[in-house]
Amino acid sequence: MKLDFKKFKDNTKNIGILLAAILLLYMGLVLMLIPINRAVCANAQDNNLKFSQALIKSKTQLLINEISGKKSIEDFSQIISNFKDGDNYWWATNSASAILYHPLKKYILDMGINNFKDAKGIPFFNNLMQVAVKNGEGYIIYYSKDSKGVMVTKLGYAIYQKDLDLIIGSSVDLDSPSKKVLSRIRNILFCEVFIICLIVVIAFKLYIFNFKKKQSRNAIIIAKSLQKIGAMELTYRITETMGKDFLPVKNIFNENMQHLQEKIVGTQNSAHQLIAYIGQLNNNVSETADNFSDLSKIITDVANGATLQTEKINNITESVDKINKSLKNIIEGIKVQNGQILNNAEKIGRAHV
Repeated sequence: MKLDFKKFKDNTKNIGILLAAILLLYMGLVLMLIPINRAVCANAQDNNLKFSQALIKSKTQLLINEISGKKSIEDFSQIISNFKDGDNYWWATNSASAILYHPLKKYILDMGINNFKDAKGIPFFNNLMQVAVKNGEGYIIYYSKDSKGVMVTKLGYAIYQKDLDLIIGSSVDLDSPSKKVLSRIRNILFCEVFIICLIVVIAFKLYIFNFKKKQSRNAIIIAKSLQKIGAMELTYRITETMGKDFLPVKNIFNENMQHLQEKIVGTQNSAHQLIAYIGQLNNNVSETADNFSDLSKIITDVANGATLQTEKINNITESVDKINKSLKNIIEGIKVQNGQILNNAEKIGRAHV
């Protein structure tokens, strides 16, 4: 698979923000868990102490049961020296601080019981014997150093068997199991916190990714819808599932598309009717034009006939004028003849006289 370093470089800022968010969330939860961790540690230490007390007491009681009925110091010493639990051993003294058995008997006697002290300078061995004699049994916390020089907390326990004038005691390492338990608990807590942080941040990132993906999908749907409007596909409706935030947009778009379709269809119907009316009007105009053409021919014919009639009338008028002239001539001739007749009559009258 080929790595896209350009894409990685472009996402460097987002990766940095993601890592910073994980770190801040982890640190915040760790700070919140500090009191819980302390409480868990304290509870673990307390439980470990109680468990160690019960354990060392029960083991010591087993040892006492084994030496019951034994009377010689040699028998006590042999049983006690052979009674071990891992690295833990038991010792025995009497109330006069005489050591009957102890793996470090020679060392303690050379030093002196009062000088046998722990890493903090406390004469723990002598103190434990005194507590046991006084109370019948007792516990004491003391400190020693391991082979690496690390301070180790110890729990010492001793029980006094008055009838045998015998003090039997042992010790158990508190730090080793306690530190392991606390370290394990701490590691588990921190791992859980880190995993929780990682899960939370990844979930948040996935939520943002899905949100952006949905937004991108919604944007694509809206762009597609606008293209459909541009292409005048009036029957198109948004049928894809959209987010709750985009649901009003989807509904408004579909409603407006419905209204737009109705209006445009109505306009188209009106346009078709108008075209039909215009076609009908065009036919009417053509018929009217034809009628006007026929009328024009008729008028032309009438005009032509009128012209002929006018010419005839003019001819008649000329004939009438000629007749009038003839009549005038005849009348004048009659007048002349009448004048002549009158003259002749006068002459005849004169003649008769």
